[in-house]
Amino acid sequence: MKLKYFNSEQLYWLAEFGRSRRKISVDELKRNLHLIESPVFFLSTGRTGTQWFARLFSFAKGIKAYHAPAPDLASQNCYAYRIQKEASLSREARDEILGHIFLAGREQYLRYAYKCKRRYLETNNHITFFAYAIARLLPQASFVHVHRHPGDFASSGLKRRWYENDPTAIRQIVPVEASASGSWQGLNPLQKIGWLWKETNEFIEDFKASVPAERVFTFNFSSMNPETLKELLVFTGAEIGASKINSLMGRKLNDQQFQASEKYKSWSSQDKEELAEICRPLAAKYGYTL
Repeated sequence: MKLKYFNSEQLYWLAEFGRSRRKISVDELKRNLHLIESPVFFLSTGRTGTQWFARLFSFAKGIKAYHAPAPDLASQNCYAYRIQKEASLSREARDEILGHIFLAGREQYLRYAYKCKRRYLETNNHITFFAYAIARLLPQASFVHVHRHPGDFASSGLKRRWYENDPTAIRQIVPVEASASGSWQGLNPLQKIGWLWKETNEFIEDFKASVPAERVFTFNFSSMNPETLKELLVFTGAEIGASKINSLMGRKLNDQQFQASEKYKSWSSQDKEELAEICRPLAAKYGYTL
């Protein structure tokens, strides 16, 4: 193989996936999406170990795992949320629109996964609100729902100053109902982050109820241990040795440093109750105490 016959784009995908073992054009891919072998997509609020999971699955033979492929689809994910909440279009029409957006960002990843005989796995939380469209486009795909204690999630969001007019505001969902605008502005950042946790996980729960149970695995990040990870690996069909799992368990990626007062356990009773008022029913379903 002589590199002088490759353009820069081909060299990029060669570096990402390795040497191609079969051919398929983008147009052929779109007509034959069923050929993509058992891709896996993680659904979550974010701040649930998504980068760590991508690292874990990078050690699985035959799997190409991504945490934040480009484009990351963050602002498009917010659009996906809004168009589904407005419900001005049929589910089929919404899925078609969102399917085109999703493929615009992922068709080359899926194409090279096929060309190089690799399974595609993405842990990026910014595809969460594309779940229905992905399930329709790729009926062979499976999904992993990762949730985390809302207090720990909110602590992380507060540390990152979410919903405080920060530069990442375009990457965060907000209510779309016109009647909610006034009440939304009256919420503090903690309450808004609590709403984000509830709204995202409720969307995922509705999605899970719409697909066969065997297509979805639910994972509690707050009580992660080697045994629950083994169950996840069985679901995804990934083979990773116990020694590798144990060595990774103690390593945190994209971790935040908190002062004791910033952690949920040290919050005031008022702050805890503000979060509980929003998250309590769903938190109880997941076994979390607020």
